[in-house]
Amino acid sequence: MDALCGLVSFMTNSRSVLKIAPQPSPAAADVIASLISSTPTDSGIERVALPSELPTFPPSLSASLRVVQDLSFIGPDTDIIGPRALGAMRGIVESLGPKLLCLEFAGVQIVFKDGVLLGQALPLCNRLKRLVIRSCTIGGRHGGYASLAAGIAGTRSLESVSLLDSQMDAKGLEQLVEAAAGLPKIKELAVNWLGCRESVVTAISKSDTLPGTVQVLDLWFNGVIDTDIGLIQLADGFSRFISRSGKRSVPLRELTLRTTGAESLPWSNRLAEVLQCAPRLSKLWLYIDLIQDDAATIIGKAILAESLSEINVSGCGLGPEGAVALFGAIRAENVIRTLRAAKNAIEDQGAEAVVDCIRGGGCGIERLDLARNVIGEKGATELAKVLAESKRITELDLSKNELGPEAVTAVLDAISPLQPMDRLRLKLCKLGDKGAEAIGRLILRAGCRRVLIPNNDIHFSGVASIIAAVVTAGTPTRKLDLAFNPAGKEAAELIALRIINGGTMLEKLDIRMIGAEKGGVKAILEAIKEKGKGAIRRLCVGEDGCGPEGDKIFSEIRSYFTG
Repeated sequence: MDALCGLVSFMTNSRSVLKIAPQPSPAAADVIASLISSTPTDSGIERVALPSELPTFPPSLSASLRVVQDLSFIGPDTDIIGPRALGAMRGIVESLGPKLLCLEFAGVQIVFKDGVLLGQALPLCNRLKRLVIRSCTIGGRHGGYASLAAGIAGTRSLESVSLLDSQMDAKGLEQLVEAAAGLPKIKELAVNWLGCRESVVTAISKSDTLPGTVQVLDLWFNGVIDTDIGLIQLADGFSRFISRSGKRSVPLRELTLRTTGAESLPWSNRLAEVLQCAPRLSKLWLYIDLIQDDAATIIGKAILAESLSEINVSGCGLGPEGAVALFGAIRAENVIRTLRAAKNAIEDQGAEAVVDCIRGGGCGIERLDLARNVIGEKGATELAKVLAESKRITELDLSKNELGPEAVTAVLDAISPLQPMDRLRLKLCKLGDKGAEAIGRLILRAGCRRVLIPNNDIHFSGVASIIAAVVTAGTPTRKLDLAFNPAGKEAAELIALRIINGGTMLEKLDIRMIGAEKGGVKAILEAIKEKGKGAIRRLCVGEDGCGPEGDKIFSEIRSYFTG
């Protein structure tokens, strides 16, 4: 075990990532090196994340890094990377140059003292396809931005550049964007958070290559002026490309637009011009403070794409009329697979517009999120009808709507997908035991990997129905959230019994404030111990009436899962 100190392995999006902690011991370095040197089939390691504050690397580890194709430097954003560490980072990048396909810097504060270190190293990566600078603080003194921009421009193989959530001055950011926009193979450009002003979009729109090659754009503006001028520049750049090239459109497929403090009507016409240039758009995400009804109509009518399959307008302040205007204007040819419109106030009228939009595309909906929308029984009834027609639904979130047991039961009983559901979230929906029984029937009928139903006034009988279904269903439920339901100690003991009997494959269980008391919490912990850590890997509990012995029980739980 000593050899593994300083090694953390974790999974992200089905990719195996090896994260190396600072200053591993020589023994640990040897073990890490052997893992990295193994083929991905043997070790499962697809990506290596190195600590940026590590100034030197043991010889065995340095040698093993020669096979890495996907590399990240991850550091505490409070520490400036010194010359030794930066030199080591440059040395690794240079040595891996011909092999690297993806390079990321995350949470790093870098001062490019001579403005040459990484700028000179990047062009050596002649196969590099993706560069990510995320959550970094970059100092532009001594030509730092110019050097990095030159490095980006010289890496001609790059197809994706992401400058995300980082602090840098506007002029420096413009230099980096201009370099990325001029790359001959650029397909994806993401620029968000601090400093994304209209000058950045000017650099994009003036590019001779980017409008004709970029397929993914992610832009974050601040205020009316930045948003309006930025979208004018973007639309003009697209229009100039169409006019100059003789083509009828740009190849843009995914557009994410974030803006704060902007009135929607002035820029909605500008956005409409952008959308009209992109008839092959498949994904549209809008993070906007308030989309007024007139603006929603303009945006909806401007969507000419017949391939649009994913829409996200969560938290945009849509009311009933705005929802009708936006979703009602979307072409019937679009087969909407993902629709997210949470945190609005579309009410029943807006829910009916969503139903019509989904039905117009042949009921191919797979992921639907309408949480926090003041939807009542009438809207739920309409949703039930379209969900009965859809056989592909895998994710459904109707949390914090005014549904009640009857409406929820109608929705759940209508769902009958051809494949197991991945996620069902119904927080604060007044399910009661009747709604819990409907969830049990859904699990038996179709299966559901993640069931999240906190705060729903579910008692013991409702939990018993769900647990019985979890035990019997062919598709295992991996995560179950029962928090803040008055199920009582008996429910906890029932769960413990099912764990011991091997009737559940739960990996994550949340029983905070269900009234489990000391006996129920202890029963579940003992059951997990008996079955081994493979039974449940994460257990969430609250004080829950455990009394004076609560601290001891919680300490025992922590030591078991972290020991």
